[in-house]
Amino acid sequence: MTEKEKKEETSTEKPGKDEAKAEKKAAPKKKTEAKAKPKAEKAEPKKKEAKAEKAAPKKEAKAEPKKATKPKAAAQPKEITVTLKRSCIGRPKDQKNTLIGLGFKKVNQSRVLKDTPEIRGMIRKVSHLVEVQ
Repeated sequence: MTEKEKKEETSTEKPGKDEAKAEKKAAPKKKTEAKAKPKAEKAEPKKKEAKAEKAAPKKEAKAEPKKATKPKAAAQPKEITVTLKRSCIGRPKDQKNTLIGLGFKKVNQSRVLKDTPEIRGMIRKVSHLVEVQ
């Protein structure tokens, strides 16, 4: 064998880096296209059925008269006064973020907040830094 023939054989056996990359990129695209088509075809009949089912109950609901409901008086949540008594310097980041969430920026600053479970949980987390009145 001559040197040229050896080079030709090795080049056909081992594709170049560019060719190998192109083959790898092309192969997954074909798979995703093949998978996507059946899903789209299957989804279309389901959508039509779902639309037909949704339309039927709406007509029935319109036929029934609605009962008049009295507007409920909105219960106003109680308010609590919270005062920052200790600095957040040297505290973990989550405690600093909690104090910022409560609206504190300076020591001895007071805030009037709604008495909700979320606020109560935040106060409980930094209870050693604040005073509740």
